[in-house]
Amino acid sequence: MRRFFPDRLIMADISNVENVRVVDRLMPDKITTTLSAYTTDTSQRLKPDIDLVSMLVKEFDYPVMPKGTTWSQTG
Repeated sequence: MRRFFPDRLIMADISNVENVRVVDRLMPDKITTTLSAYTTDTSQRLKPDIDLVSMLVKEFDYPVMPKGTTWSQTG
């Protein structure tokens, strides 16, 4: 992918660590975790999935954007 779009940012939206291993060859610029809240295998995890974000940061050199079920509550 990088070869065809060298000047474009590539963001990989993943649901688990294995997804990152699969897209690693595409050399994305960043990883987002939106899908971790919506797949059959991952929808039962606590939200936001801080454990997933921690694993991604430790194992990979990509910037990680926790997305999907992250919000702030104002009172």
